[in-house]
Amino acid sequence: MIKKINPLYIFIFITCFSIAQLHIKRVGIYSIQEFLEFKAALPFQARFLSYSIIRVLADLQNLQYDSQSVKNIFIFQEFFSLFVATILLLKIYNFGKNSSQINWIIPIIFYWQLILMYLVSISHPYWFPYDITQIFFITLYWFGLRYNWSFKYLILIFIIGVFNRETMIVAAVFHWAYKEKKWFSKMLILSIIWLLIKATLAWIFRNHPGESVSLLHYEPYDQYLCDGAPPCEVPRYYRNLFLFINGGVFHVMVVFGFLWLVFISRWQLIPKPLQRMMLSFILFFAGMFFVGNIDEIRIFGEYIPIVTLSVASIIFHQSSVLNGS
Repeated sequence: MIKKINPLYIFIFITCFSIAQLHIKRVGIYSIQEFLEFKAALPFQARFLSYSIIRVLADLQNLQYDSQSVKNIFIFQEFFSLFVATILLLKIYNFGKNSSQINWIIPIIFYWQLILMYLVSISHPYWFPYDITQIFFITLYWFGLRYNWSFKYLILIFIIGVFNRETMIVAAVFHWAYKEKKWFSKMLILSIIWLLIKATLAWIFRNHPGESVSLLHYEPYDQYLCDGAPPCEVPRYYRNLFLFINGGVFHVMVVFGFLWLVFISRWQLIPKPLQRMMLSFILFFAGMFFVGNIDEIRIFGEYIPIVTLSVASIIFHQSSVLNGS
């Protein structure tokens, strides 16, 4: 007798595959081939994990780096990352113990943010595979923490995640958020590992154009930003401040699919650990103000899983569902 497939998993499968398909159609700064040949500029090339995996698979099959077959491998990688991240989020929220409504609403909240931040936002014209895979690594680390995995296994996930994108440092905050024993020591260990990896990657890619920490923004067109003489280079904080003053703040407000309005207005219904995680976003945003273009809201994707379960907690008024104080 064939077991009936849960419609929820069919919905998750189709939605994740669709998002992965549509995401890669975005036009990026560099071609896939440039990354696979390790010719792209910093800091992008230093986030090499996803590209390295694809390059190995492409070389094993003797595929041209700019072929559709290689793009299909990237699509599968993003699909896998989204699908597994969704399942892990359901498990973090005690999947199987809540109502079917909750099991459906969590993926909907998750995908709503992904669609607006990675597919709809007009200030997100770029496609980089490490954006979506980083959401997977952040969620996997969170899952391991909640299910009491050994810290040595969490360190391994952390290291792999940092090779994918340096924003994996966000995961260190989780130990403080849950007030674990020796949380400060664990955060310190992860921070030291992060610094060592960043320094190592900066040395490995020292001959590449660009900077490991990108503090300057290259502006080819805007006469006002360049004081009448484009192209120019300006500090990123100046560029972001200029954006805010001149109405670009709306593009930033799209972050998390406007769901930040929900958890700000119902903050008291969010479990304490999630409150602490979201408070760390203030520091994350402040850091990105100096090293990123904040209207490219893809750079805040690491917090999508946290926002997802925060909003789910608010919707169902279950402030203790994730435990912790």
